[in-house]
Amino acid sequence: MNNTLLLALVGVCGVLFGLIDHNGFAQIKQSSTFENNTDGMKYFENRYTGLSFTYPSEWGNPADDFYMCVPENVCDLSWIKFDDSINSFGFQVRAVNLNKPFQSSGPCNCDTLKDFAAWYYKHIKENVFINDNQTSIGKNYSAWQIETKSINSIGEVVGLTKLNILSFKDNFGYMFSYMGPTDGDFDRYLDGFKNMLKSVQLNPPRAKAPSFIE
Repeated sequence: MNNTLLLALVGVCGVLFGLIDHNGFAQIKQSSTFENNTDGMKYFENRYTGLSFTYPSEWGNPADDFYMCVPENVCDLSWIKFDDSINSFGFQVRAVNLNKPFQSSGPCNCDTLKDFAAWYYKHIKENVFINDNQTSIGKNYSAWQIETKSINSIGEVVGLTKLNILSFKDNFGYMFSYMGPTDGDFDRYLDGFKNMLKSVQLNPPRAKAPSFIE
Protein backbone atom coordinates (compact mmCIF):
# COMPACT_ATOMS: atom_id res chain seq x y z
CA MET A 1 0.00 0.00 0.00
CA ASN A 2 2.77 2.47 0.86
CA ASN A 3 4.41 2.09 -2.55
CA THR A 4 1.02 2.41 -4.22
CA LEU A 5 0.36 5.71 -2.45
CA LEU A 6 3.76 7.12 -3.35
CA LEU A 7 3.29 6.16 -7.00
CA ALA A 8 -0.14 7.77 -6.99
CA LEU A 9 1.29 11.04 -5.68
CA VAL A 10 4.13 11.05 -8.18
CA GLY A 11 1.84 10.07 -11.05
CA VAL A 12 -0.71 12.84 -10.56
CA CYS A 13 1.93 15.53 -10.10
CA GLY A 14 3.91 14.32 -13.09
CA VAL A 15 0.96 14.17 -15.44
CA LEU A 16 -0.39 17.60 -14.56
CA PHE A 17 2.82 19.54 -14.24
CA GLY A 18 5.39 17.68 -16.32
CA LEU A 19 8.96 17.09 -15.24
CA ILE A 20 9.80 19.90 -12.85
CA ASP A 21 13.30 21.15 -12.16
CA HIS A 22 13.60 21.26 -8.37
CA ASN A 23 16.33 23.91 -8.66
CA GLY A 24 13.57 26.32 -9.65
CA PHE A 25 11.84 26.34 -6.26
CA ALA A 26 14.17 28.57 -4.27
CA GLN A 27 11.47 31.19 -3.87
CA ILE A 28 8.97 28.91 -2.10
CA LYS A 29 9.83 30.25 1.36
CA GLN A 30 9.32 33.80 0.13
CA SER A 31 5.89 33.16 -1.40
CA SER A 32 4.37 30.82 1.23
CA THR A 33 3.42 31.17 4.89
CA PHE A 34 3.02 28.39 7.48
CA GLU A 35 1.72 29.31 10.92
CA ASN A 36 0.63 27.33 13.99
CA ASN A 37 -2.81 28.19 15.35
CA THR A 38 -3.86 27.65 18.96
CA ASP A 39 -6.74 25.32 18.05
CA GLY A 40 -4.63 22.39 16.84
CA MET A 41 -4.59 23.63 13.27
CA LYS A 42 -1.90 24.96 10.94
CA TYR A 43 -2.41 27.84 8.52
CA PHE A 44 -1.02 27.92 4.98
CA GLU A 45 -1.03 30.77 2.48
CA ASN A 46 0.65 31.20 -0.91
CA ARG A 47 0.39 34.75 -2.17
CA TYR A 48 1.26 33.98 -5.80
CA THR A 49 -1.72 31.64 -6.25
CA GLY A 50 -4.15 33.33 -3.85
CA LEU A 51 -4.72 30.09 -1.94
CA SER A 52 -5.01 29.85 1.85
CA PHE A 53 -6.46 27.27 4.25
CA THR A 54 -6.04 25.64 7.65
CA TYR A 55 -5.32 21.94 8.19
CA PRO A 56 -4.83 19.58 11.17
CA SER A 57 -1.49 20.04 12.94
CA GLU A 58 -1.11 16.25 13.15
CA TRP A 59 -0.48 16.22 9.40
CA GLY A 60 2.77 18.10 10.06
CA ASN A 61 4.49 19.89 7.18
CA PRO A 62 4.24 18.75 3.57
CA ALA A 63 6.68 16.08 2.42
CA ASP A 64 9.82 17.78 1.06
CA ASP A 65 9.79 15.76 -2.16
CA PHE A 66 6.22 16.88 -2.92
CA TYR A 67 6.36 20.52 -1.83
CA MET A 68 6.90 22.97 -4.66
CA CYS A 69 5.68 26.44 -5.59
CA VAL A 70 6.61 28.49 -8.63
CA PRO A 71 5.61 32.18 -8.61
CA GLU A 72 2.51 32.93 -10.70
CA ASN A 73 2.41 29.38 -12.04
CA VAL A 74 1.85 26.40 -9.73
CA CYS A 75 1.89 25.41 -6.07
CA ASP A 76 1.79 21.76 -5.04
CA LEU A 77 1.79 20.37 -1.50
CA SER A 78 1.44 16.76 -0.40
CA TRP A 79 1.29 15.09 3.00
CA ILE A 80 1.88 11.34 3.43
CA LYS A 81 0.94 9.44 6.59
CA PHE A 82 2.01 5.85 7.17
CA ASP A 83 -0.02 4.74 10.17
CA ASP A 84 1.16 1.15 10.06
CA SER A 85 2.54 -1.41 7.65
CA ILE A 86 -0.85 -1.80 5.97
CA ASN A 87 -2.64 1.54 5.95
CA SER A 88 -1.31 4.75 4.41
CA PHE A 89 -3.01 8.03 3.63
CA GLY A 90 -2.22 11.01 1.46
CA PHE A 91 -3.45 14.59 1.19
CA GLN A 92 -2.69 16.86 -1.75
CA VAL A 93 -3.38 20.50 -2.49
CA ARG A 94 -2.55 22.03 -5.86
CA ALA A 95 -3.08 25.43 -7.45
CA VAL A 96 -2.16 25.85 -11.11
CA ASN A 97 -2.29 28.77 -13.52
CA LEU A 98 -4.49 27.32 -16.25
CA ASN A 99 -3.10 29.69 -18.87
CA LYS A 100 0.41 28.29 -18.51
CA PRO A 101 0.51 24.93 -16.71
CA PHE A 102 3.67 22.87 -16.84
CA GLN A 103 4.81 21.15 -20.03
CA SER A 104 2.80 17.99 -20.63
CA SER A 105 -0.68 19.15 -19.64
CA GLY A 106 -1.06 22.12 -21.97
CA PRO A 107 -3.36 25.12 -21.29
CA CYS A 108 -6.89 24.42 -20.10
CA ASN A 109 -8.73 27.16 -22.04
CA CYS A 110 -11.40 26.83 -19.35
CA ASP A 111 -14.43 29.09 -19.15
CA THR A 112 -16.36 27.13 -16.51
CA LEU A 113 -15.80 24.76 -13.60
CA LYS A 114 -17.16 21.96 -15.79
CA ASP A 115 -14.48 22.72 -18.41
CA PHE A 116 -11.81 22.55 -15.71
CA ALA A 117 -13.14 19.23 -14.36
CA ALA A 118 -13.10 17.74 -17.88
CA TRP A 119 -9.53 18.99 -18.49
CA TYR A 120 -8.35 17.63 -15.15
CA TYR A 121 -9.96 14.23 -15.62
CA LYS A 122 -8.48 13.87 -19.11
CA HIS A 123 -5.00 14.10 -17.60
CA ILE A 124 -5.57 11.63 -14.74
CA LYS A 125 -4.12 8.23 -15.62
CA GLU A 126 -4.11 4.91 -13.78
CA ASN A 127 -7.51 5.62 -12.22
CA VAL A 128 -10.96 4.02 -12.42
CA PHE A 129 -13.90 6.42 -12.22
CA ILE A 130 -16.46 5.76 -9.44
CA ASN A 131 -18.72 8.81 -9.30
CA ASP A 132 -18.84 12.61 -9.30
CA ASN A 133 -21.05 15.42 -8.03
CA GLN A 134 -21.10 19.18 -7.67
CA THR A 135 -20.40 20.63 -4.23
CA SER A 136 -18.89 23.73 -2.61
CA ILE A 137 -15.86 24.59 -0.48
CA GLY A 138 -14.75 27.52 1.66
CA LYS A 139 -16.86 30.64 1.33
CA ASN A 140 -19.36 28.99 -1.00
CA TYR A 141 -16.93 28.48 -3.88
CA SER A 142 -18.40 26.12 -6.46
CA ALA A 143 -16.52 22.80 -6.64
CA TRP A 144 -16.66 19.42 -8.34
CA GLN A 145 -15.94 16.15 -6.51
CA ILE A 146 -14.56 13.17 -8.45
CA GLU A 147 -14.07 9.81 -6.73
CA THR A 148 -11.67 7.30 -8.28
CA LYS A 149 -9.82 4.08 -7.51
CA SER A 150 -6.23 3.46 -8.51
CA ILE A 151 -5.10 0.78 -10.93
CA ASN A 152 -1.62 -0.63 -11.37
CA SER A 153 0.47 -0.85 -14.53
CA ILE A 154 -1.36 -3.97 -15.75
CA GLY A 155 -4.83 -2.56 -15.18
CA GLU A 156 -5.66 -4.23 -11.86
CA VAL A 157 -7.63 -2.21 -9.30
CA VAL A 158 -5.57 -1.70 -6.12
CA GLY A 159 -6.82 -0.86 -2.63
CA LEU A 160 -6.57 2.93 -2.84
CA THR A 161 -9.54 5.30 -3.18
CA LYS A 162 -9.17 9.00 -3.97
CA LEU A 163 -11.49 11.96 -3.51
CA ASN A 164 -10.53 14.83 -5.82
CA ILE A 165 -12.20 18.20 -5.14
CA LEU A 166 -11.80 20.79 -7.89
CA SER A 167 -12.51 24.51 -7.81
CA PHE A 168 -11.94 27.28 -10.33
CA LYS A 169 -11.50 31.03 -10.05
CA ASP A 170 -10.22 33.46 -12.66
CA ASN A 171 -7.29 31.75 -14.38
CA PHE A 172 -6.37 29.40 -11.50
CA GLY A 173 -7.54 25.85 -10.94
CA TYR A 174 -7.47 24.45 -7.40
CA MET A 175 -7.31 20.72 -6.59
CA PHE A 176 -7.69 19.06 -3.18
CA SER A 177 -7.23 15.29 -2.87
CA TYR A 178 -7.70 12.75 -0.09
CA MET A 179 -6.29 9.24 -0.58
CA GLY A 180 -6.70 6.22 1.66
CA PRO A 181 -7.34 2.48 1.77
CA THR A 182 -10.54 1.38 0.07
CA ASP A 183 -11.54 -0.78 3.04
CA GLY A 184 -13.42 0.41 6.13
CA ASP A 185 -10.51 2.53 7.40
CA PHE A 186 -10.80 5.05 4.54
CA ASP A 187 -12.52 7.65 6.77
CA ARG A 188 -9.75 7.86 9.40
CA TYR A 189 -8.64 11.39 8.44
CA LEU A 190 -11.62 12.38 6.32
CA ASP A 191 -13.16 14.75 8.90
CA GLY A 192 -9.90 16.73 9.06
CA PHE A 193 -9.82 16.92 5.27
CA LYS A 194 -13.42 18.17 5.14
CA ASN A 195 -12.67 20.80 7.77
CA MET A 196 -9.72 21.94 5.67
CA LEU A 197 -12.04 22.35 2.67
CA LYS A 198 -14.39 24.52 4.75
CA SER A 199 -11.49 26.88 5.55
CA VAL A 200 -10.32 27.41 1.94
CA GLN A 201 -10.01 30.97 0.67
CA LEU A 202 -9.32 31.75 -2.98
CA ASN A 203 -8.02 35.30 -3.05
CA PRO A 204 -6.64 37.31 -5.98
CA PRO A 205 -2.97 36.39 -6.46
CA ARG A 206 -0.57 39.09 -5.32
CA ALA A 207 2.03 40.33 -7.76
CA LYS A 208 5.55 38.98 -7.50
CA ALA A 209 7.72 41.10 -5.20
CA PRO A 210 11.51 41.56 -5.12
CA SER A 211 13.32 38.98 -3.00
CA PHE A 212 14.40 41.65 -0.50
CA ILE A 213 10.74 42.52 0.33
CA GLU A 214 8.85 40.17 2.67
